[in-house]
Amino acid sequence: TYTSSDSFGNALPVALAMPANVRGDLNASAFASQAHSYWAFGEGFRPADPFSDFVDEYLRLFNPNESTIVVEVQIRFDGTFTGTDEPLGQETFRFDVPARRVLEIDIHELVTGARREQDVFYGMTVRTPEGVVAYMGRFDGFVEGGFGLLGTPLGRVSGL
Repeated sequence: TYTSSDSFGNALPVALAMPANVRGDLNASAFASQAHSYWAFGEGFRPADPFSDFVDEYLRLFNPNESTIVVEVQIRFDGTFTGTDEPLGQETFRFDVPARRVLEIDIHELVTGARREQDVFYGMTVRTPEGVVAYMGRFDGFVEGGFGLLGTPLGRVSGL
């Protein structure tokens, strides 16, 4: 449920835009001039099955470092399980991001169990020991529109 890009190298600074083809349309890309060790996103939504195909959400992580790093993605769900007072809670996932590569993750594949059977709203954080760039893309079939954005950058700062 994730893909990685080809590696590249250059002695000069390079700006790279990676447009995404979502439902036949190109989704915009954003640029970053710094990598951060912590990123926060607050706008996730996954509709209940079988309507989950109406919304596409993905996370792109760029590792500008010279070695593979482990990235922790934590999803914090809002609300309770349907018909209960039990909070939806949170889930944590770890991914290896190869040096100077982009890892793309289908966020909805990270929503597991009974959470898939109801509409869920969530916030998400990305943590890493070394700086990365974190970007979230979304296309919403309910309104036929999409957007992409860098998260809120926090933590230690490093150059690209």
